[in-house]
Amino acid sequence: MDEAVGYSTDYTPHEDYEEQGLLCRWEHCIENMPLPASQHSPLSCPVFGHCCPGGVLEVASCDKSIGDVPEKRFVVLTAEEFLRDVLGILGDE
Repeated sequence: MDEAVGYSTDYTPHEDYEEQGLLCRWEHCIENMPLPASQHSPLSCPVFGHCCPGGVLEVASCDKSIGDVPEKRFVVLTAEEFLRDVLGILGDE
């Protein structure tokens, strides 16, 4: 996968997800899926919140939560880094 995790345009199940340290077979494309009208929708991924490409049965059988995402996958930014890198408010000095 050449794209960032979650943003792939390949909407087929990724069967090697465990070998790559992913939580499920849909994590590679989940960010491209729409957000449901309600976070309690039967289509809502319990980890990422987007509509699961696997459908209602996949969501119903999912035993994952946000707590299952390895801490090393979260990016921690200082306030200055956030302002500069994310919001583009601070210029490079």
